[in-house]
Amino acid sequence: MAVLFVNMYAGRGLLRVLKKKNYKMDTKSVSIVGIGGQGIIMASEIVACALMLAGFDVKKNEIKGMSQMGGSVSSCLRFGQKVYSPLPQNGQTDILLSFELIEACRSIDCLRADAPAIINNFKLNPMGSSNCELDLIGQLRQSGRNIILVDGIKLALEAGNIKAVNVALLGVLANYLSLEKDVWLQAVAQLAPKKTYKINEKAFMLGYQNDSCV
Repeated sequence: MAVLFVNMYAGRGLLRVLKKKNYKMDTKSVSIVGIGGQGIIMASEIVACALMLAGFDVKKNEIKGMSQMGGSVSSCLRFGQKVYSPLPQNGQTDILLSFELIEACRSIDCLRADAPAIINNFKLNPMGSSNCELDLIGQLRQSGRNIILVDGIKLALEAGNIKAVNVALLGVLANYLSLEKDVWLQAVAQLAPKKTYKINEKAFMLGYQNDSCV
């Protein structure tokens, strides 16, 4: 398992304005989890890019397990006026974005009480198991967090490519972060493959405009 720490510093335009107004931004955190092949790392890069474009100081931590074999992959981002560590205290993450139900159950306790958990309604059965009958959604709802279930696959297919699930879910996430829509689209344009931008743009907008319920 590899652990990567990445320090990222944004342009200071917004920060200069806030400092002049003596406004102190609280440090916030987003945890993104899923399995190998779902585009977790690309999604976290887009989030980091959008936050930096908005003027935040960002630090990002990535944990890659057996990602090529469908193993767990996670990325945690913290952002604010000045950030010193990429990792929040346990149980203090502000938002969870999960691309898979089992990974959501594994990570739900990292969240603050009542914090939003945006979860793709998709389950990959564990290796060696033909079917997993656990009531994962029921377990998540009992956690006391704000569970937002999203049919990411449906949104991606509507956009034109099932591989756009990650960007569709970012569209949902955008509703829970105080960033302008155009900042997100600029980040997608910078990091997503140029030939797929139109599909990714549509996927993002479908997620952004989605009622976030299935």
